[in-house]
Formats: sequence, structure tokens, C-alpha cells
Amino acid sequence: MKGDQKKAPILEAIESYHRSGPLPFRVPGHKLGEAVDDPTASILPRVMFRADIPPLDGLDDRRESKEVQKRAEALAAELIGADTCHFSVNGSSLSAHVMVLAVAAPGDKVLIARNTHRSMIAAAIIANVQPIFLTPDYDAKWDLEHGVSPAELEQGWQKHPDAKGAIVVNPSYFGVSADLKRLADISHKNKRPLLVDEAWGAHLPFHPSFPASAMASGADLSCNSYHKTMTALGQASIVNRQGTLIPDDRFKLVFDLFQTTSPSSLIMGSIDGSRRLMATHGQELWGKVVDLAAAVRAELEGFNGLRVLRAEDLLSPGAISLDPIKLTFDVTELGITGFEACDWLLKNHHLRLELSDHRHLIALLTTADDAGTVARLIAGMRELTKAPRNLRLTRRPTFPLAKDLYAELVMTPAEALFGKTTHVPLRSATGRIVAETVSPYPPGIPRLVPGERITEAIVEFLELGVKEGMFVEDASDPTLATLRVVA
Repeated sequence: MKGDQKKAPILEAIESYHRSGPLPFRVPGHKLGEAVDDPTASILPRVMFRADIPPLDGLDDRRESKEVQKRAEALAAELIGADTCHFSVNGSSLSAHVMVLAVAAPGDKVLIARNTHRSMIAAAIIANVQPIFLTPDYDAKWDLEHGVSPAELEQGWQKHPDAKGAIVVNPSYFGVSADLKRLADISHKNKRPLLVDEAWGAHLPFHPSFPASAMASGADLSCNSYHKTMTALGQASIVNRQGTLIPDDRFKLVFDLFQTTSPSSLIMGSIDGSRRLMATHGQELWGKVVDLAAAVRAELEGFNGLRVLRAEDLLSPGAISLDPIKLTFDVTELGITGFEACDWLLKNHHLRLELSDHRHLIALLTTADDAGTVARLIAGMRELTKAPRNLRLTRRPTFPLAKDLYAELVMTPAEALFGKTTHVPLRSATGRIVAETVSPYPPGIPRLVPGERITEAIVEFLELGVKEGMFVEDASDPTLATLRVVA
């Protein structure tokens, strides 16, 4: 029996709770915002705290007999086309941990796309699994790593038929999608599941102009960040499962290992509301965004020195479609770095972009955007193309290409991270085995994974990156003056 997608069980439970006239003598300690001081409430309104109620004897009764969260998750699963869906309040980082442990035990092999997020590497460390890295297709014109090709995955299964599953990123941080249907078929031919980090694709099921979603493509497990492209609060994520290759009981047990026992009603309610909005108005809302994105691309393509990634630029098996709401720019021809461009746009036009790296920028469009917001983006980018001569006095640095930044994995990440280590100067680290993750952020894709042998190209990339403004979030020495290596 189909559920009523106009319902929002969690939001309705919050409303019902307040109608009951509660006088709580239990957590949370702010007690519906009554304990919150005025300076805090002037920034975080008390109405927000009033919606922050516990799941037991709050959203539901003390035995969860109303199944409020289960009903909300069932509606999400039905809308997305999954067998089951679970709401995560720890972001898709937790969801990545769940995905790995749902298929692998300590010592097992797992095929993992090398352009995965740092949270997937953390999952490999927690699970003490052996990652077998799949090399994504490389785009020389754009110096970008796209998706994993069917041939690369096929080769991975041929070399490692004992791997417990394959994990790919789709769409990529830059909005590029691979042929997920073929990837799923290849994995299923080997009787193994395909797991998809779809953090950037929560919106894909809701408009025909978008690439096919993981569930629609036959993937067995996927995760979506509902705070990235949808309307939910930060840390909102869902994990979707279908088929029989990942047993539901195994998945639930693993999920419970990571999910907090005090899930936020604010975050879960925002997921519930976002799902309802997509069910009732999703195609209409995203249709407007698709039109806005097309107009922005058409306008910006005429700006000298600025390149805009288009679907026609995708020419490899690992890159067959482009998410139109991600606007990826290359500023190389302007003679500046993406870091400089990002800082200039913030200072002069108050534009805060999703990503800047040594040569790229990303602007993300969502259902919050309209003609006015994109007009400001266009104006800022137009002025940027005229400003570089005033930004840099010296020649733009030449960075090593992404295709030259791969390293050999000679130890498992867990062995390297937890073994005997020391710190050495970055300049002296070539040839050593790294014992930490080093991820330029955003996008949070590691350039070094614990257990990899450091190359000269990677050292050069990191040195130049820090000098030019790259931010590294996870290294033990954030200045990268030193690296933690195996002793």
C-alpha cells in the first residue's frame, strides 16, 4: 500500500507534542528553549529549541509504538525507489562508515574509487579492510577525475574476485556521472553489491534532466546528503538499500553501531520536510533551477578566459552525463588560481562559492536560487574576467596534473595509521609511507591515504598548494611543514 507523500510524520509529531502542553522533566536540558539566554536566542531563536525534542516520549511514546521515524523513512524509501531508507543525523560521513561495514569484515578487500571522500577512507580504517583502489577516468582538458569506467571496474573484479563489494562516487564533486547501470550489472555478474556515495545526488530522482540516481540504476546501497542540494539542515543524510545482496538485518545492526542514540528531531524533521517538498513540488522546483543553470552557462560561455564545464565536454566511459546544477569553471586562462578568484569574488561581490582549487571554481544552484541570485553570480564572474591583471604580479604557478598524483598503496590504511610513526619535513617525505590522510578541502578527496608511498609529484603539489592558499583540514600538521609517516 502506497503511503501519503503529503504527510510528514516527524514534523507532525513535533506539532502534536506541543499541542499536548508538555512540561518536561528530562533531556534536553534547555527544556524547549526556556533555559536559553537572550544573547543566544537573538541568534538561534527559541522556536528552534522548541522543536528540539527527544525521540522517546517526545516524537513518539516511550516504546516507539507509533513508529513515527519508521513511517517517515518508509515514505522516503518509496519516493526514492528503495526497499529501505534510514535517516542519519551524522552526515554522509557516518553513512560512508555504514556502507563499508555493511559489506566487509576486518581483513576483507573492498574495491573503492580513488577519488572517494576522506570519510570512506576513515571507514576503511575503522573496519580494517584492504582497499583496492579503482582509478577514475581522467579528463586532460579539464585536469579532473571523473567516474569509474565499466572497464576499470571489470578489471578490478577480475583481479580481486574475493572483494566483498565495489564503492564508487556518483555524481563526482564536479557533477559528473558515470554509467551506474553498467557498473551495477558488472558487480552483480560477480554476485557482489555496488555501493554508491551519492552524497551530491540527493536531488537526482526528482527531475528528468538529471543523471539517473543510484537506486534507479540498480545499485544495492547509496547515501545522500540532504543538506547539500536539498532543503534539510546540516548533517542530514539518508542511506538507501535495495535487493538481497546486503541483508537488511546486517545493515540495521551496522547502522546502529554509528547512529547516535539521541538523534536530532531538528535534523530528522528537516529530512522529512524536504522529502515531502520533493514529492509534492520537486519536478516543478527543479525545472526552474535547470532553466536557470542553462541561462547562466549560456551567459558565462561568452566571457573571455573563463571556461564552463558542459555536457558536451564529457568524452570518456566514466563520464556520460553532467548534473546541470553544478557550475564548474576553469580560470587557468585568466592567469590566476581558483583560490585567488574565490577570495576576489568574496571580497568584491560577497559571493561564497562551493569550491576553489588551484584552477577551478564551483557554483552550486539549488531551489533557493532565482533570477536575482544568478544575476549577481553572472555580474561577479563578468568582473572577475576583467580583474586578473590587477590580482597577480608574477606568473601563475604550474601544478602537477591530477593524473600524476596517484601513489602506490603498500600497507593497509589501518596498519599505517596505528603503527609506529614519526614526523618528517614535507620536502624530505618523498619515498616514505604516509601515516595520515591529507585532503585538500573542499572537496575532501585525499591526495594521500595512510599506507601510500609518497611521490615527488605529490610533495610538489602540496608545497605549491599551501603556498597558493590551499586548505588541508585533516593533516596532523595543517601547515604541511611536516608529514606523519611510518617510522
